[in-house]
Amino acid sequence: MNQASSTASNLVTRQLLPLGLACALPGQALAQAGTTGILNIALGVALVLTIALLVWVILKLKNVNESLATHEAQLAEFGKERDQALTQLSQQTRELETQLGQHIQALETENDELSEATAKLRKLVVVDEITGLSNRIHFDQVLPHEIKRALREEKSLSIILGRFDFAQSFLDAYGKDRFNEALLKIADEVRTIFKRAGDLPARYDDSALAIIFTSDGDVAVRFAERLRKAIWNIPIPHEGSETADRVTFSIGVATVSPNKIHDPAEFRGAAEKAAAIAAEKGGNQVEDYRKPPAEPAAI
Repeated sequence: MNQASSTASNLVTRQLLPLGLACALPGQALAQAGTTGILNIALGVALVLTIALLVWVILKLKNVNESLATHEAQLAEFGKERDQALTQLSQQTRELETQLGQHIQALETENDELSEATAKLRKLVVVDEITGLSNRIHFDQVLPHEIKRALREEKSLSIILGRFDFAQSFLDAYGKDRFNEALLKIADEVRTIFKRAGDLPARYDDSALAIIFTSDGDVAVRFAERLRKAIWNIPIPHEGSETADRVTFSIGVATVSPNKIHDPAEFRGAAEKAAAIAAEKGGNQVEDYRKPPAEPAAI
């Protein structure tokens, strides 16, 4: 009985085992097939997402490139406009510089002309047009300052005044032009003799020349004598003179010592008086006038 049951059991087992295996194999395959499908689905989804991401990135890059291209075009246009503006600005700057240079040149020319006119006017104000020496106005302006300077420096001051002998007779005989020519020649001698920085030769009046001379009386007389001889040695014919056959000058010298100088008019008057005395004595000579001592000047 037991042997029969065992045999039957083994028989059943041998028969059912292949069937069980057969039933078990499809389930396992199905299970394996389900796992592969999930993986495939996951891979597919990942692939789709990757492709979508790539498409998005490509589109984004395209938009960025288009935007960059637009910006580059705008920058290029801006650069072109900037270059044009700089070119125009440079041209305008050159034009303005040219105009400014022309204005500056015109102003410099006007300034030179104004300076020249001013110099001429100043010269006309202080210079005698015939002799080229200082005129009487300038002489009278300078004399008070020289008096004050002589007082400060405690120096003697002289005026040498030379007057044309028989001037009216010369004018009647030779005319105004010849008279002016004679004065000019004499003025040239004056400039040659009196050329120190402190000397001031001037046209004193129609027929007289005067020099402000910073020196004592003895030196002033020696220079006055040099002037008399120089005029004599030019020589300028003068048939109407009662002194000589040529132009001569009567020269007066007035000198005042330091601290003894008073009024400029009085000082000039002393030189005029000395020249008049020289003329009364026959002309062509030097007369010296020394102002007597007086109270110290309050200048």
